[in-house]
Amino acid sequence: MATKHSLENFIKTVNNINFEGFLRQKSDFELESHTRIDITSFRNAFIIIKKTADNAENSIKPVFMGNLNYLNIADVFSMLNMLQKTGMLIIKSSGKVKSVYFMKGEITFASSNQPEDRLGHLLYKTGKLTKEQWADAEKKMAPNTRFGTVLLKNELISPKNLWWGVKYQIEEIIYSIFAISQGEFFFIEGAIPEEDLVRFSLNTQNMLMEGYRRLDEWKLINDKIPSDDALVRLAVNMPNVELTQNMQTVVTIIKDDMPIAEVIRQSQLGRFNTYKILYALLNTGFIEIVGVQKREQVVDETTVKTLTLIRKYNGMFKKLFHVIKSTNPKFDHNELLDNFISELSERLKKLYENVDISVAGELDETKLLMNIDAMKLTESDSLNRVVGLAGLLLSQLMLEGMNEFLNYEIFIAKNLLQPEAFETINKEIRASQSEG
Repeated sequence: MATKHSLENFIKTVNNINFEGFLRQKSDFELESHTRIDITSFRNAFIIIKKTADNAENSIKPVFMGNLNYLNIADVFSMLNMLQKTGMLIIKSSGKVKSVYFMKGEITFASSNQPEDRLGHLLYKTGKLTKEQWADAEKKMAPNTRFGTVLLKNELISPKNLWWGVKYQIEEIIYSIFAISQGEFFFIEGAIPEEDLVRFSLNTQNMLMEGYRRLDEWKLINDKIPSDDALVRLAVNMPNVELTQNMQTVVTIIKDDMPIAEVIRQSQLGRFNTYKILYALLNTGFIEIVGVQKREQVVDETTVKTLTLIRKYNGMFKKLFHVIKSTNPKFDHNELLDNFISELSERLKKLYENVDISVAGELDETKLLMNIDAMKLTESDSLNRVVGLAGLLLSQLMLEGMNEFLNYEIFIAKNLLQPEAFETINKEIRASQSEG
């Protein structure tokens, strides 16, 4: 008999698995309170899930999901707008999870699991926060506390700039969604943002038109301005052309050979708007691109050891996953990682936050290191930082995290492989684990 689930657990499961994974798992769900699930499917392109209770008043609204190979994002947004739907749209693609909330077809909020979409990162990149203010706010974060609340309480930002920042964050998340062409989407009708979240009213059709206009313009801009690391300088002989106020602002900012990231910060106009102005200035001969900033990589001894540890375990993960996959071709590497992370302690979840797993079964070493660096900033008390214990303690956490995933994968292998095959790979993995 299927295990009964609450609606909340059902939605959480939909959020944690991919489209094909849901098609495999759907029969395992039976909701509480005498509800059943009716599913309409069309060639694995999309499915509609309708949950009905014995009591009509308790009926739960349908969930609509599909594959972006069949329905593109523009079609999904337009449909939700046309039908004036209220609920949450989840887009999953290559480890990225982005969510958009609709109220009667209009966008009210958006969120993302990507570090570059976080409010602190965006406020820093657009010059609304200094790096020190950003770090100070991160250290003062507590469970169930919103980043914006910490900024306001500690007078690190004005209400006006915070309002601008949250709106800018929502818009940037949505515009980034329009560039996604591969993945799955899930729409859960009736799901709305939490009560204490600020809600906006963004015209869906206007966002669609602006989003696709930006995609076209980015293609032109990136042909001449490759990245935020590109260096820009004023031309020696600037033309006698009248400039707009924003163009004049950007020209005034540029000093020597300046990274474009710094121009964006100082202009406070947002990334796309600054790039658009720089593109126009470049075409009219006011500025020139003179190369790319070389980033100095400062790697301490602890980081080197941590990276070596990750690569050692990734070698074991790769071997183990290859054996599992060779005997079970349909085995899903993303599902393996998602299920593992869901059972971790809160501290280890921070270590694995936004970490992807490759098709070869290796963990993303860059994101693991980024998470360790973030934990150094937010979790280590001042004494540990002074005496140098923070790096050591977090290295031990990394070792614990690697061993947890290895043991989990060995457990999976034991249940999927033939005893002889399992004994062979287990012996090899344990020997590798004990080396060094």
